[in-house]
Amino acid sequence: MRAFKSLQHIKILKVQDETERELLQFIERHDNPLDPLVTLDWKPACSHAVQTLAVALLESQPPINRFSGPQINPQAALTLKRAPIDMVSALAVKLTCLEIHFDAIRYVNAEMRELSEVFHTLFMAAKNMEAVHLGFPSRIPLDLRLEDIFHNVYWEKLRAFGIQAWRLDSEEIIDFARRHRRTLRGLRLRDVLLKEGSMWKDVLSMLREEMNNLEWVSLRRIDYSNAFDEKWATSADISDIQSFPNSDSEDDDLFDMYNADDNGNNDYESIGDESDGMSSHNGDNGPRANQIELSPDTAISSISPFSQWTTPLSSISADELEDNGINVEYRQRKLWEEWVISKSTYNTNK
Repeated sequence: MRAFKSLQHIKILKVQDETERELLQFIERHDNPLDPLVTLDWKPACSHAVQTLAVALLESQPPINRFSGPQINPQAALTLKRAPIDMVSALAVKLTCLEIHFDAIRYVNAEMRELSEVFHTLFMAAKNMEAVHLGFPSRIPLDLRLEDIFHNVYWEKLRAFGIQAWRLDSEEIIDFARRHRRTLRGLRLRDVLLKEGSMWKDVLSMLREEMNNLEWVSLRRIDYSNAFDEKWATSADISDIQSFPNSDSEDDDLFDMYNADDNGNNDYESIGDESDGMSSHNGDNGPRANQIELSPDTAISSISPFSQWTTPLSSISADELEDNGINVEYRQRKLWEEWVISKSTYNTNK
């Protein structure tokens, strides 16, 4: 790794060639799940990759500032508990961009609780963090407090923040956003479920009224926890997001790297090489250090889907958002995204 003098981004991925994919498809069609001929387990490979890369990075000291793990096995992450604190801190201090999605087939509350101290060490050392995404499979959302993972961290350079599949109280989201209200440009709350007693309109109101620099917010499939559980209980086919970050019919884009000298050609796109075609958001090219930006889930249209409304979004109050505290529909989510970033004449002049 010492040979890569300019290496900045490392990504851990499952890799399969065409022959392997065909073999896996054959096994799926013909193997007996009760007595499988082949048992495939990603955990050992992921654990080996995490440990090997950690050692290599410490020994070679390349200028890595971005890490992506779209399919990290929780058990593999637990190997970091055995790592010396100084090692974790040394790796974290260079990071400006971190995106992790845990690839799990069961609830990960216990594993994440065990990793709490590792996250504490990692996040407290990552003083230069500019963009963060931490996600879980949408069908098995995490049920821990936000600060059990983020430990009241404050990143003075944070410009984009995203979480996926998490059961939270409204105040947890509000508190984190409020700490970063001066720098945050983008906020993604994908598959976030509010617990009983919380209201989305409280979160949206705070974002609109206090986040003066917020340029976009993504609310894909947000809902209420009880509504999610009811849907799961009555349906055997709730969309899963195991293949991060692809999810539904909408275009996805996570962390994009924009090169000011490439005339708009993005050679390096997000996890999964998905793009919604956006090259900027209101003229902001993301963190200036290396042009990294967390992008919204859906393209920002120059023509609002609500442009034909006779009532301007800026004049709508939070109580008019039709938030019933029970469930969230698609049409509401799209309206709420635009409402949050709409400029309120009333708030500006009062």
